[in-house]
Amino acid sequence: MSNKIDGGFLIYPRNLHKDEFFKQKEPFNNLSAYWDIVYNSKFKAETFIIDGKSYECKRGQSYYNLSFWAERWYWNKMKVQRFLKELERNGKILYESTNKFCKITVLNYDLYSPIGNQNYEN
Repeated sequence: MSNKIDGGFLIYPRNLHKDEFFKQKEPFNNLSAYWDIVYNSKFKAETFIIDGKSYECKRGQSYYNLSFWAERWYWNKMKVQRFLKELERNGKILYESTNKFCKITVLNYDLYSPIGNQNYEN
């Protein structure tokens, strides 16, 4: 993937997912799942604690377990894991898994959420 977006882009408000129209209970396709990863990635760095250990979630990263993604996308955990590995092979994300969570880093996150938009909430 290049470091620019050809053909322009559109603004995708983060609160769009809260609209009842978009809360359909059916399996996500790959494109919807990928955009859901981008949507759930942190806009700005923040620190969180799991079992007394501190973790820093950087801009463009998310820390959720496979169950979180499986429930959101109406997939089983194996399908989620295969999809995340496929995204990594295709240069879309970096993916690390532990027994507590999956750390996902969206590559080229600034293309989807330019730094100039810092006045928006995550």
